[in-house]
Amino acid sequence: MSSLLQKIVLCFFLISWGSSGLLYAQQISISPSDDSTRFFTLKAILIEGNKVTKDKIIIRELPVKNGDRIAIEEKDTLAVRCKQQLANLSLFNSVRVSFNTDTVNNIFLHIIVVERWYTWPLPIFQIADRNFNQWWLTKDPERLNYGIEFTQYNMRGRNETMRIKLQDGFTRKLEVAYTLPWFGKSQTVGASFKTSYLQNREIWYATKNNKLLYYRDAAKPMLERYTTMFTLKFRKHLYKTSLFSLAYNDIQIGDTVVENTLNYNYLLDGRKAQRAFSLSYTYVNDRRDYKYYPLNGHLTVFEIGHTGLGISKDVNIGYLSIIRNEYIKLAPKHYASIGLKTKVSIPQRQPYNFYRALGYADYIRGYEYYVIDGRHFALLKLNYNYCLFTREGYYDFIPFYWIKHIPFSVYLNIFNDWGYTVNDAYKTSNSYANSVLYSAGAGLDFVAFYDKVFRMEFALNKQGRAGLYLHLQYPL
Repeated sequence: MSSLLQKIVLCFFLISWGSSGLLYAQQISISPSDDSTRFFTLKAILIEGNKVTKDKIIIRELPVKNGDRIAIEEKDTLAVRCKQQLANLSLFNSVRVSFNTDTVNNIFLHIIVVERWYTWPLPIFQIADRNFNQWWLTKDPERLNYGIEFTQYNMRGRNETMRIKLQDGFTRKLEVAYTLPWFGKSQTVGASFKTSYLQNREIWYATKNNKLLYYRDAAKPMLERYTTMFTLKFRKHLYKTSLFSLAYNDIQIGDTVVENTLNYNYLLDGRKAQRAFSLSYTYVNDRRDYKYYPLNGHLTVFEIGHTGLGISKDVNIGYLSIIRNEYIKLAPKHYASIGLKTKVSIPQRQPYNFYRALGYADYIRGYEYYVIDGRHFALLKLNYNYCLFTREGYYDFIPFYWIKHIPFSVYLNIFNDWGYTVNDAYKTSNSYANSVLYSAGAGLDFVAFYDKVFRMEFALNKQGRAGLYLHLQYPL
């Protein structure tokens, strides 16, 4: 099976990269060299509505700049691309872009934005389980987190973000994070910093029958984790970003996990603490139209990393992860997408807390109630979307100007997912590992403000189990 899986993955990547290269060549092709083609020079970029956001933050995202020569046939396509780039900043509730020409071969780019509210002191009320569907099985009020989170978006009008979280309940957490997207004269270098402390009286200590096993102690913490991470990113090209991340993790577990033989290898070889630095490099080539609900374009993410760096006695793990997603407009209102994610890691023997594959951040639809552990996995997702309607309504009765204008769309979604996980260490009674899994189904997707997504899906999996599932983000 592993040989067949490798062939499928290789075939997909060859076809995917070849087709995207052709598509990209078509996208960047210069306007016809025919003498009848009329060119204009971009004379100025006019921006309205940005009361907080600096002009340079907006201009940084545009695929055009002052002085560019633009063919008359290209202006509508460029206007759409400008709108998409600005919507992907998540700074504006609505974006309008148009080109205006004069009689002396000059063209002007006119941008009108409606800014969001950027200061949010919000209460925390969230589930502690892997997803809403898992929590709904028990509806246990003790498995809820509550507290307050203060977020300041778009600080100084430079798209900087400061976040402070104070959380109690099922998981106690203190977190401080700061993101500086771009700094320097060239606006090509960015950075982010995050530090957090987490404490939990419950721990999932093992996987049995494809489900997590939990142990709770009301008197003392079963899991404590301190994390600090610094990321430096470089983005010389509009669509390509490189990120370097250095992190330190300090994890401690309760004596009971090891001494009561719940899982002697949770941190491997009976350890009660795991301390290590990790280093990773990530390359992102993002040519999606709208990154929160893409309908056209493609995405490539390549990540390689190592935890332990050869200096930690607690852990020594390397990994490689690749994502390749294609989004295709088939016809007006008709869209298709295909996405593949693969991950491999070494060595074979790893701590249980690192041995996670599907059912966590990555999942097969229809298997939301299960986890499939392993050190390697491949996940293939196929989607067909039909736009039932899209609307950019203006609601004058709403008292707040920043949400009067609401872009809103509804899509019918039909899908088919496939997944395979290699588990050669913790195989006891977990029948879904080392087996091809698949599912199919349909649902409705609701999208507002370009980046708010709510999905309702009915899925039927390989084992014949059907269910209705809810999610808050695009599946690939």
